[in-house]
Amino acid sequence: MKKGLASCFLLLGLLACMDIQEIKDPCMVYLKDGTSFEIIEDIRRSKETGVFTYRDEEGKLWSLDIKNEQSEIDSVVCVNRVYKKKVE
Repeated sequence: MKKGLASCFLLLGLLACMDIQEIKDPCMVYLKDGTSFEIIEDIRRSKETGVFTYRDEEGKLWSLDIKNEQSEIDSVVCVNRVYKKKVE
């Protein structure tokens, strides 16, 4: 019984990890006010929700919800991939 339950939790954990995309290259985040900043460390994106998580230079964890209409984010560009198109 314990082995079956442990296997079930392991499988669920592995399935949850498959939802996460690790991004190796830096990304530029463009804000609606015309400013931008670069994220370079520990970048991950949830394929289901579109939320980016990353660490800043001091190791603090941040998240960006690009699907939120109230967000100040215009676009996120990682190398040649645009995750949210800039609204004109």
